[in-house]
Amino acid sequence: MSELTVGQKILMLRNHHGVSQEVLRSIIKVRPDKIVNVEKGRDEYTEAQVYKIKQYFNIQGLPLSERERTVFRNKLYYMRDLIRARRMDEAKAIRDGIVNIKNLEPCDFDMVMLYKMIEAQMFIVEGLYIIAEDMLSSAEKYLLQMNPECLYHYHYNKGVLAFCLEQCNDAFVHLMEAYERLSVHENLLPKDDMRLFLNIGNCCTYLEFIHKAIFFLMRAKHMRGDDMIANIDFDIDYLLAVNYIRINELSEAEKIVKKSLVKAESRGDNSLIALCMQCYGDMNKKAGKWARAIDYYDKSLMIFEEYSDGYYRSLHRRAFCLIKSKAFSKARLAVDQANTKCDANKSWFICFKALDHHLYIASHMTLRNKESCDYLENVACPYFIENDDHLTALEHYELLDAYYERSGNRNDVLRVRKAIDAIYKRCFANRVDV
Repeated sequence: MSELTVGQKILMLRNHHGVSQEVLRSIIKVRPDKIVNVEKGRDEYTEAQVYKIKQYFNIQGLPLSERERTVFRNKLYYMRDLIRARRMDEAKAIRDGIVNIKNLEPCDFDMVMLYKMIEAQMFIVEGLYIIAEDMLSSAEKYLLQMNPECLYHYHYNKGVLAFCLEQCNDAFVHLMEAYERLSVHENLLPKDDMRLFLNIGNCCTYLEFIHKAIFFLMRAKHMRGDDMIANIDFDIDYLLAVNYIRINELSEAEKIVKKSLVKAESRGDNSLIALCMQCYGDMNKKAGKWARAIDYYDKSLMIFEEYSDGYYRSLHRRAFCLIKSKAFSKARLAVDQANTKCDANKSWFICFKALDHHLYIASHMTLRNKESCDYLENVACPYFIENDDHLTALEHYELLDAYYERSGNRNDVLRVRKAIDAIYKRCFANRVDV
């Protein structure tokens, strides 16, 4: 579309609307041969004539010339920046000024589709997921017609929307498709999209592709920051710290969390402070410093909103640390209290029920307990793996490994170690092949 002249685009509009040369000539008041010469590439319309034609086809303020397209494209990306910064009134003011953009579709499909893809981001940010999903679904039939830039935004939007809907595997597939477009086509976007790398890193963190997460988060970190997004620097550092803790790079994680806590406290943002306290708890949990970990989890629990995921996560890890420190009576009280708080939340109910059986096995290592072993191995761990919580499954498998080793059942040991090995290969041994 960008290779077409203004005259060629007006010809496409004229043919689409069934407007004769004679009618167009009467609108812009020109000689009969003027339109013929323009449409054959031998002449050009004046700015005044183009203005009248735009009025007639209701495409005022929309681009026809290549320079206009460049300006308009930059306007759309500025609108996207405003959307990402949650400056929705300003973004909607731009949108309201170009509501007639669909009228440009007969002669500039690419620009219309780019607008639709950026508008879809607005709906996603506003939480209007059904509208965004309908818009992206209606665009599917045009995938073969889309240029690489529009395909990038299509897959980016599909990925972000899927992540918002907690469909993380689908999100990962689409975000990697968007990444492929960037890899194949240089200068596809006006500037590097730090948000793409952050979202892939976030997705990989959730799916526990640890090395991939670190790779993409570091790419996001090394890009120029976006001043319009207040907490994006914290988001990147927090996710990096989570993954460094997972691979036992505790000194690197501590450096990051220390700086992040200063940022959180300077902004007076309790939700970010709670995440930092939880990270400190995770660092000490990974180091086997159970008492210190419990202390930090207690601090986070005082800040997290009750019944939130962050609250349940700290509650669960605190109880796990009590078990590991062999404070079994305190662990029993913690698990029982947690069970009463999350009985309506299936995911966390299963987590604490599994921890209940984990506690029983850990506190009765010399006794045979088929019920708890069966629950962990055949119900809880498969559930965690299916829901991409492989590291929680790993903690239970490691207990079962120690228990079966002690009981002397070689077949049970081999079976559990095979499961442990599969988790290590998936989460820790995978390398970035992009």
